[in-house]
Amino acid sequence: AQLKDVYLTHFGHKCAIERFLVVAEGGLLATFKRIPHIIQIDKEPDHMLRPSLPGGATREELLAEDEKYRKSLQQKMAAKAGAAKAAETPKAPSPEGPTGDKKHDNETLQRMLIQGVIRVLQNRAKEGKGPLPLADLEKEFEAAWKVPFNCQQAGERDAIQFLQKWNTKVDVYQENGRDVVALAKKPHEKAKATAVKAPPAKAGSTASAPSVPEASQRAEADLFGRPLGATPSLPELTEKAKGMLQNMKDMVVQQEALVKALTSLQK
Repeated sequence: AQLKDVYLTHFGHKCAIERFLVVAEGGLLATFKRIPHIIQIDKEPDHMLRPSLPGGATREELLAEDEKYRKSLQQKMAAKAGAAKAAETPKAPSPEGPTGDKKHDNETLQRMLIQGVIRVLQNRAKEGKGPLPLADLEKEFEAAWKVPFNCQQAGERDAIQFLQKWNTKVDVYQENGRDVVALAKKPHEKAKATAVKAPPAKAGSTASAPSVPEASQRAEADLFGRPLGATPSLPELTEKAKGMLQNMKDMVVQQEALVKALTSLQK
């Protein structure tokens, strides 16, 4: 509870961890539980935090530990996929559904997947891009997180069914004949969009609806005025790559500062 105050006192600026990690309903405590290789949480007496790495750990050691943890997650997911594929005769599902560690692992993987999708959509929104076509979801997810988007390993049949279960986080709908996903609108925004309707035309009014070609042209252009599906230019891709690289560098700096702060609290 005192982390942000201690961080501000020690470094002289606010702890804006939301810029680098997805902070869901569980708050910072749930967020820290997702990075046990960086932070350990002691339940007693009051959820005390301590660094997982030894005091004085260097940036290189932090990066190496993070890479090791990512690989362990990938191996765990790959092992589950291999075990499922090797099963000759699948067992009948329990009427009560998955239980124990399997259910917990599936829920954890599902939360990690949806949080990763949310971050991809947030990055697109910052870049002024529209909804993400589902056909491009796997490619953009892997480009952002360096791990594949595989909802089957989290106990889901396909991407649409998985995303629709998180309808408070994302919206799945069709646009120009394609399935797309976007950040969910806030409840008051949805209500406003539903309530607003076009006013009836006045008697004798000469105004008319846009012609079919005009409406079609508007629907077939993206936010930059380019035709939908057009290949991005090299400068756009370069700028996007620079932005992603800078975000990664900022995240490493922030994690180092967080480790130092936790180390100072432990002394």
